[in-house]
Amino acid sequence: MFRLIPLIWLLLAATVSAAPFRVVLAEYAPYSWMGEQGPKGLEVEILQEVIARRMQVPLSIEILPWARAQLYVEQGVADAFVAYPSERRRQYTVISEQPMADWSVVLYTASNHPRLPDLARVDKPSQLQPFRIGSLNGNNWVDEHLAGMEIDRNPTVEPLLRMLVAGRIDVLPDSPTVVNYYLRVLKLNGQVKALNRVAERSLHLCIGRKSRYLDIMARFDATMRQLRRDGTLARILSRYQ
Repeated sequence: MFRLIPLIWLLLAATVSAAPFRVVLAEYAPYSWMGEQGPKGLEVEILQEVIARRMQVPLSIEILPWARAQLYVEQGVADAFVAYPSERRRQYTVISEQPMADWSVVLYTASNHPRLPDLARVDKPSQLQPFRIGSLNGNNWVDEHLAGMEIDRNPTVEPLLRMLVAGRIDVLPDSPTVVNYYLRVLKLNGQVKALNRVAERSLHLCIGRKSRYLDIMARFDATMRQLRRDGTLARILSRYQ
């Protein structure tokens, strides 16, 4: 009986070590989204190339509501997500040195908005105080810069764009990469106007401080540098422009 105990512990250890690196991402095309065959997007391709293929680390990628995804990493339920390194995220994750992609914030409004001239003059987040703002749940940039303002939150971008066109919100601050993608999908081109760019950021791998995979970050950064040098990163990004 006692001889079985070490064997049981070995089996348990093997099971734990085989647990994949669990990355949770948002429904936020073209960065990441759930396709018919599973997760898709530029973040998904980069993670598969770097972590699964080059680093040979077992990888699991899931698409979840963004606020829940971040909570899972904070609680240690999942290992990592990809995002810009906000002060809030730095509290419970370790951030990669190497960026995976660019991310910026542009203000969008309906092309026929009655206060379009006023909105066009906004070039600082604080100037959005008089307006109704739309935001993805879990958007830390909005939380940090627009706290206390009237914000209508939604789990996905598509309803926010429909609300913008319908006049239910005045302005949507979000990534032009994402907004332009959904404008094409929803056939709303011409009905939404891009205004001023108010932030420039980059997206990084954020590994939760409770993750057993914290020690892979140095290898991840080194592999990302290889990906950039050999042109693979540029080729992946070009497919989503």
